[in-house]
Amino acid sequence: MSAWKDLPRRSWALIDKFAWSGVQKFSDFREQILRYATYLSYLEQMQNNNGIPLNWGASDRDEVMSIPDLRDRAFKMANELLGAYDQVSETGKSLRDILVPFYSWIEVNAKRYVQLIKNAITEDMAGEVVLRLFKGKMLNAPYYALKIGKAYIMINLFAMLIQAFNKFFWPEDEDKLPPDVQERPHITLGHDSKGNVLYFDKVGNVVDNLEWFAGDTFRSDMKDILNGKLTFTDWVQKITAAPFSKAINSLTPLIKLPMELATGRSLYPDITRPQPIRDNLKYIAQSFGLSWPYKVLKGEPRNDWHEFRNIFLYSADADQAAYFYTLDLVRQFQERVLHRRMDGFSQTERGNALQKFKAALRLDDMDAAKRYLEQYYRLGGKTQGFKTSMRNMYPLHSLSKNDQRRFLRWISDDDRKYVERADKYFRSIAGKFLR
Repeated sequence: MSAWKDLPRRSWALIDKFAWSGVQKFSDFREQILRYATYLSYLEQMQNNNGIPLNWGASDRDEVMSIPDLRDRAFKMANELLGAYDQVSETGKSLRDILVPFYSWIEVNAKRYVQLIKNAITEDMAGEVVLRLFKGKMLNAPYYALKIGKAYIMINLFAMLIQAFNKFFWPEDEDKLPPDVQERPHITLGHDSKGNVLYFDKVGNVVDNLEWFAGDTFRSDMKDILNGKLTFTDWVQKITAAPFSKAINSLTPLIKLPMELATGRSLYPDITRPQPIRDNLKYIAQSFGLSWPYKVLKGEPRNDWHEFRNIFLYSADADQAAYFYTLDLVRQFQERVLHRRMDGFSQTERGNALQKFKAALRLDDMDAAKRYLEQYYRLGGKTQGFKTSMRNMYPLHSLSKNDQRRFLRWISDDDRKYVERADKYFRSIAGKFLR
């Protein structure tokens, strides 16, 4: 009998040993290989170039050259290029232990890219550009512009290469990804048997720094400003709020979660647009990375293969992604053109049952769909109410006929393609219930 009682404890011990610890050890092993390879590269450069590396990476030249031993120089440069976690400030260590679990990464990554950009722009002329600006001697301005352009290309070279890879090998699949995924560094890997596009998201670490001032969406924001979809004032408000959103969403869940539960609003990803929390327990599970176990325990709609695959790579249903992107476009149109803010919903047990029924349809979990539809009727739902709810899935349903025409004129030609796919998705999910 005692053996059965010990089973849960033993199961978690096995999970900890072979899953969490195994993943951590593999990650550490991979990182150490990269660090050692970088060390050997810098050491070889200096041995063949009178003690001077071919580039300064993320290190300060004066600090490197003050070290007499080439091996120590190579170690310092490799360590700082791949993240000098041993150099985190004392304040940072305190923040990491109390408020921000991943603060070490935030500080190290920021320091690294500041130095990378400085080295890429100035090389042997640190401070000369600023000095000439103050003296009014910018005769070499084209030269400095070229240097800055070179720095931009070097910092973004990896993102450019993988974008070229995506466009060359998977052009159709690349175009089906949501715009927010396309805009950030990612690797597209074709599609599965059901047509879902497979990809790795947020490749590289440049984006993490850009998110602090909304730089990760700079290109699309500039495009929206030029097209009249976004005003300059709205853009300034966006970049002003970005660091606050990033900082608050970096807090440990032990601090952030109680605030959100007390207000019934999620602050992720944008604190200026808090989203209603439908299910407190589910939100707690999601905050600690336990979404799938929660769904299993509660019998909520899920696709186990999809959940498992997401551990290694993401997938996107092109029509479903277009549907939710269109909903966001409609929200933007209502706020920026119609000056109506639409961010709430009435929460009832019947409404939650229908919401989970629709989620089950999207995941092709027909057992869950049947169960939640039965729950809806058991709670007093009517057929007419069900059909109304399904009709309201139409992505433009919140707009009048006249506003729909204005909306279609307001969006770009590329956005219209998403609206067409959104309509296709709506008909595939709701159409069969509205005949």
